[in-house]
Amino acid sequence: MNPIQHTLTACLLFAVLTTAAQAAPIVFLTGSGVVNLRPDRENPNLLFPENTNGNELIFIITNNSNTNMRITNILDPTFRFLSGDRDDAIANLTISDTNPCKGVTLVPTDVCAFSILFDAVDNSGVNDSDFGRWRITPRVSVSYATTNTLGVSVPTPALLTTNVRVTVFDPAASFNDPGADAVPEPSTCYLLLSAVPFLIVGKLRRRQNRN
Repeated sequence: MNPIQHTLTACLLFAVLTTAAQAAPIVFLTGSGVVNLRPDRENPNLLFPENTNGNELIFIITNNSNTNMRITNILDPTFRFLSGDRDDAIANLTISDTNPCKGVTLVPTDVCAFSILFDAVDNSGVNDSDFGRWRITPRVSVSYATTNTLGVSVPTPALLTTNVRVTVFDPAASFNDPGADAVPEPSTCYLLLSAVPFLIVGKLRRRQNRN
């Protein structure tokens, strides 16, 4: 190849790349997808009686990025013991993706939902008024529709996770969630209110004595 042919080839290649770059927009990733637990109004503290099956946690996948996000897979969730009694445990975790979410492409701000089902068990077989706390971590693999500086499609993979704390407890015993705020009993409230007039009278008498 002579110098003229070499120059023409280089120019032609430059023109092709320039045209391709102009035709395909350059997309860099900003933002990300998220997976969050949908609040349960009937069970806000996520307390599950032992020996119950098919308990459900519903999760929402949201595309908070600037480009399309494909849900490539919903992986098996992980779980870990936190505190309490290990005998009060979660078991048989399964994914319920009936929509489905797997394989779906979410445009920015779009959402999709799936569930994690599990059993709450007592491995001791004894109602001993105890409880066990566990952390469940759903995992969702996604791929963002991004390009390189030449506008060539180069998807960006990512893994979305979140942590949810659940408590398995003995329903035969009175159980109060330690994280909940204490509420005074009615008798306590009456005692406190009944003492208010005496406090006011005592304060007024002290003022009169000083005068």
